[in-house]
Amino acid sequence: MKIKNAFLKFLNKHLRTCVIFNFHDIVADGSPVRIDQISVATFRNQLNWIRQHFTILRIDEFVERFANDRVELPLAAITFDDGYLAHYSLIKPILDEFGIKAAFYVSSTHLQHEYYWHDIVETYCQTASTQQQAQLRLEF
Repeated sequence: MKIKNAFLKFLNKHLRTCVIFNFHDIVADGSPVRIDQISVATFRNQLNWIRQHFTILRIDEFVERFANDRVELPLAAITFDDGYLAHYSLIKPILDEFGIKAAFYVSSTHLQHEYYWHDIVETYCQTASTQQQAQLRLEF
């Protein structure tokens, strides 16, 4: 909670600025496993806050305004990393509902492999026995 409050205090102090909000992974069940995951409910709350405090632009409009010195503050753009299926199935309908356009960056390495490395570790940790998990920690 201290980090969230410090972040909000920082943003309130610097609201006359431009911010690119980067999201990584959204989970439907509301129980994020990794630090880079948030629940759908948290995502909705964050979008509401961003929408109340910023003019949200597509990333190309955001960059174009900077390039042509046409910045009207405060501006924001929203991006997502890695191209998870949840970006399409969970996030896109919410963005459409809010009337927000976002940039989605798809990892091309992932197109050649079935899983991201961190997804493999997460799956292993969820299914491995306690003894196997302890052994994994020792090996790293």
